[in-house]
Amino acid sequence: MLLGILPIIGTIMLVVVITSRMPVWGWQKSFIRTSLIFGGYIVLSTEFLSLFDAINRTSLIVVWCIPFGLVIFWILKRRRDGIKIKFPQVYIPSESTARLLLFFIFGVLFVTGLIAWIWQPNTWDSLRYHMPRVAHWAQQNNVNHYATGIEVQNGIGPFAGFAILHSYVLSNGDRWVNFIQWSAMFASLIGGAYLAKLLAGGRTAQALSMGLIVSLPVGIAQATSTMTDYVVGFFVLASAIEVIGMHKEGMSETRFLFLGLSIGLAIGTKPTAYAYLLPFAVYVLILLAGRRQINHIFKYALIVGGIVLILNLGHMTRNVQTYGNPLGAKQFITEQGNELRTLRGLISNVVRYASLHAGTNWDPVNA
Repeated sequence: MLLGILPIIGTIMLVVVITSRMPVWGWQKSFIRTSLIFGGYIVLSTEFLSLFDAINRTSLIVVWCIPFGLVIFWILKRRRDGIKIKFPQVYIPSESTARLLLFFIFGVLFVTGLIAWIWQPNTWDSLRYHMPRVAHWAQQNNVNHYATGIEVQNGIGPFAGFAILHSYVLSNGDRWVNFIQWSAMFASLIGGAYLAKLLAGGRTAQALSMGLIVSLPVGIAQATSTMTDYVVGFFVLASAIEVIGMHKEGMSETRFLFLGLSIGLAIGTKPTAYAYLLPFAVYVLILLAGRRQINHIFKYALIVGGIVLILNLGHMTRNVQTYGNPLGAKQFITEQGNELRTLRGLISNVVRYASLHAGTNWDPVNA
């Protein structure tokens, strides 16, 4: 059962390595980028093993022993060379307000973590397609599509399912599967604090950002399930961090590489990511034009597009082979779209959704 937390331990160890090698990044940035690296590693290893019907406990142990071996080799080499390993330094705010917020945040993390540990997945979505697809993949030793009366099991983005699959097979059960979403909530807290830091926020602002994220009612509910919204939310947040970083710290191939990882993993988790990522794509184009680097657009597009394609090629290929569409069954896609695609329908939707967010504390005004 303890093998189910191998990926978590591996993430922590790699954060130490990256923080020590790239001290200018800081531990928050190192943590976010380490999460993206492991996300890509999960996708590529799963797709590779699936080609040979080799998704089983033994092969996944080998998969997770590889990063462990590399980290241990690096640590031993550093010690042999007499180079001190720098561990991440986490500073506790001195302001009472920030400390109170951190106490609240850790309280929510503890309670939701306890619930995730004690109770099995029991949401409707989890029982209908998230967990059944994982159990079927584990049974057939690959992630190929299979005959089912619930087509969404095949067609929806697989990344969160891949992560759950690793935990499910390694621990030989569903004890740790809720912690994929819980880990995404924790990573989102780190990402939210770092984004506030990028926007010149102090430690109190960073703590407030974490408090706002952790107090989301739907987030608390989802952090103890095998849903996928917190996972895709973290990857969209990671994309925003890389884009804001371009504005604040400049552009580089490395930054676009991690942007590609975050976009690819977001799209591979849930197609709704397209809509949330679009404004950031437009903003990147504006930055390139403003800094007169528009001539580099092909190079950067190749980096981002190539990574996104590599991460999603397997699933999209299976969807095309089964449904003739990279996004899945046409009926499922149709159900998610608007029936009325006219100017009148657009205006109606804008008014309706704007009204949902226009409430005040005064009932007469709302009426």
